[in-house]
Amino acid sequence: MELKNTENIISKFCSDLIQKARENLNKDKKRAKGTLFDEMSFDIEKTDDKIKGVIRFGSAEDYWIFVDQGVQGAGGFKGSGKKRGQGSPFKFSNRQPPLSAIIPWIKLKGIKGRDKKGRFITDKSLGFLIARSIKQKGIKRTRFITKPYEDMKTDLANNIQQAITEDINAVDTQTKLEINLSK
Repeated sequence: MELKNTENIISKFCSDLIQKARENLNKDKKRAKGTLFDEMSFDIEKTDDKIKGVIRFGSAEDYWIFVDQGVQGAGGFKGSGKKRGQGSPFKFSNRQPPLSAIIPWIKLKGIKGRDKKGRFITDKSLGFLIARSIKQKGIKRTRFITKPYEDMKTDLANNIQQAITEDINAVDTQTKLEINLSK
């Protein structure tokens, strides 16, 4: 049985979800290179008994969940500030973000660090300081894709129910299919 109406509903849901997630990334100013923003896409996967929409994050597959859910900071020295990522299932403990992720971000943003005397410090030193700060304070939760999903899922259930009914009625009129629900 071909479920065209159902497939269209799932496709529209995924498209709208990505659009709202991108709006949230812009609103929260969570775009450095734009990899997460640009590479978000979806596919419709069909088997004999299932149709599902799969959201893909491209090369951001490794870190989108941390942007969405945040990471709790480990705390640290006095004055380390407010801990971010409250409510996140992820937490920094004894490791901090790798310099291999921080240094390219520093260069992309054009950030130059200075010491107390006003002299420039190396990107590696600045990267260490930023990574340590991230470990101590954490990463704020954005829920850029979780929140719109939660807001939209009730409508999705209703729309799928209606689409399946339309798909079954289309099959019924084409093949004169009769379904007997009595025992």
